[in-house]
Amino acid sequence: MNGVSSGGVGLLLGLFLSISTADEPLFVPKIPTVLVTKANFVTCKEPRPEICYEVYAPVCAVRKRSVQCRLAPCLNTEQQTYTNDCEACSDHKVLGFVTGGECA
Repeated sequence: MNGVSSGGVGLLLGLFLSISTADEPLFVPKIPTVLVTKANFVTCKEPRPEICYEVYAPVCAVRKRSVQCRLAPCLNTEQQTYTNDCEACSDHKVLGFVTGGECA
């Protein structure tokens, strides 16, 4: 016998399946549906908009994270979908955006 009962193996397998099939995988960043590159990145300009139009034309924005990490590797930005470019740039944490769809 290897020291693990069949019940223990089932319990471990069940625990693994419950973690790996959760809605949000652990420690795996979201992969955007829109590829952000220097060529297609639009930087938000100052002054920022205060009033925006109501058109749904989703953009994938790159914004500063609320919490800054102190250990490398460090991601100080995150991607978030906004309803349009105006809504994205009205958020002062947004650095810029890519048109063409939502972030994943």
